[in-house]
Amino acid sequence: MRIRFYISLAILFFITSVQSVAQVPDRTRNPVLQPGEGLVTSKTDIESMRVNKQDKRAKTVDVYMFALSFSPVDSVMYISDIEKIEQAVVRNKWFLEDRKLFEESFQDYVRAKVGDLQLSSLYFYEKEKKVLKKREQIIRKNSKKKRFNINYTGSDFRFAQN
Repeated sequence: MRIRFYISLAILFFITSVQSVAQVPDRTRNPVLQPGEGLVTSKTDIESMRVNKQDKRAKTVDVYMFALSFSPVDSVMYISDIEKIEQAVVRNKWFLEDRKLFEESFQDYVRAKVGDLQLSSLYFYEKEKKVLKKREQIIRKNSKKKRFNINYTGSDFRFAQN
C-alpha cells in the first residue's frame, strides 16, 4: 500500500514540476513565440509548397483547338478553324490553364464582327488533330440537322496566347 502511495506521489510531483508541451505561457506579457513553440511552418511556407506541388503536375504540351460560338436567339453558329496552340500549360492531365483567355478571345472576335451580346462560346482541344477533326465534323453534322446557320471564321481569327 505504501509503495502505491509513494509511486503516485512521485508521479504527481513529476507532473507538476515539469512544464507540459501543451501548456502555453501567458502571451499578454510576451506575444513573441520562442523557438520550438507554435507552428513549425508558416502560412507562406505552406502556400509555396502547394504552388510547387501544382507546378510539378503542370505540363506544357502542344494542343489543337477550335472554338464555336452560337446565339440561341437567331440560331447562328460561328466556328473557328482548328489551330495548333504551342506550349499550352495543362494541369492534372487535361485542365487547360488559360482556358478563359482562349474562350474570351473568340467570343470578343465574334461580338466585334456581329455585335450580338447573347452568345454562348465553347472551345474544344485535343492532343491529336485527327481526334479534334472528327469531333468538329460531328458538331457540324448535328448543327445542320438542327438548322443552325453555320459561319466559318477561316484564317481571320487566331487564339490569343500569353
